[in-house]
Amino acid sequence: MKRLARIVLITLLNVLAVGGLVSASDSLVLWAPPEESPVLEELIAKWTLETGIDVTIIDVPFIAQHEKLALDGPAGRGGPDVFTSTQDQLGGKLVLPGLVSPFETSDETLANFPDRILGALSYDGVLYGLPRSAEGVALIYNRDIIKEIPATLNELLALAQETQDDIYGFLYDYTNVFFNWGGFFSGYGAYIFGETEQGYDPLISG
Repeated sequence: MKRLARIVLITLLNVLAVGGLVSASDSLVLWAPPEESPVLEELIAKWTLETGIDVTIIDVPFIAQHEKLALDGPAGRGGPDVFTSTQDQLGGKLVLPGLVSPFETSDETLANFPDRILGALSYDGVLYGLPRSAEGVALIYNRDIIKEIPATLNELLALAQETQDDIYGFLYDYTNVFFNWGGFFSGYGAYIFGETEQGYDPLISG
């Protein structure tokens, strides 16, 4: 029987409950990066004692999960019940190829998450997962060099120009949209596509 993986990105003990869709007579298959296995095994052992649901962890590197899912599922080799992905891969690589199924859970569970996060894990208004984590951009500075934190971006740029020897006044990966967007644009209200009642409009940006 062909198994469609449920993309569930959530704090682990809540993820594995899968919205109450499994019972003590069931078992789950979880794909996880090898470096996460030791921590997951400890958490899952406690969760299994509480629920009676067995979980099998299969080591699959994060960057290999999409390809393996696309190959194993259609070939009948079975896919995972739970795996991790980023929200920007949801539509084109997971939903449209038919590799994931909609995720259903209680309103009580959904109330734990902001609407914008649930929207990021939805496609055409249908929810396909829950968040396991969220990332943010932080500005780290050397207190031995910078005695007073710049209050404005102009002050930061002025400070960056005061380089000494081989010290960079301000260093970050400006070619990576994650840092540009998260650190500068979205923080000031910018957006890539305008949001309308019908969804995102690629003709609107700002």
